[in-house]
Amino acid sequence: MALIELASVPYSVLRETPVRLDRREVSRMVADPTWSEWAPIAIILLGLSPDPEDRAFILRAADLALRSGHSAHLAAWVTALIEVDPEGAIDRVLATGFSASSQFPSQREAIILGLATHAARSDATGATVREALAQMAAEHPDVAAALARAMTERGDWSL
Repeated sequence: MALIELASVPYSVLRETPVRLDRREVSRMVADPTWSEWAPIAIILLGLSPDPEDRAFILRAADLALRSGHSAHLAAWVTALIEVDPEGAIDRVLATGFSASSQFPSQREAIILGLATHAARSDATGATVREALAQMAAEHPDVAAALARAMTERGDWSL
């Protein structure tokens, strides 16, 4: 029940919440299809962990998710990756997810959702994300609708 409630909490509030999950349990949830509905919130919560091993796990798993081209939970992995490595993640996400070899609309939409989660932040990461989203829309007009949906769902009119 707690994951159901946390899944509806705005990301800005989650960032201030002391709820943390065990990385081994998150790994099991991601691998088990019966937990598929709850895996994204578990991934996002793990990305908020201050534990260096949790952060390293997020870096590895998110990179794998980006390289695989598989969109299951990709938005959550991108959200967590940006939290863990805000300076390097955005460039890595855009280079991998919007390279010539990644032409899957579902992958691009998942990346947009993950980025859009951070767009409302008032810090440097939020500004960098908004800039990246604007650049993405200019360079890839085919994602404009997905970007508009993602931002509207969050009540964010910054772009």
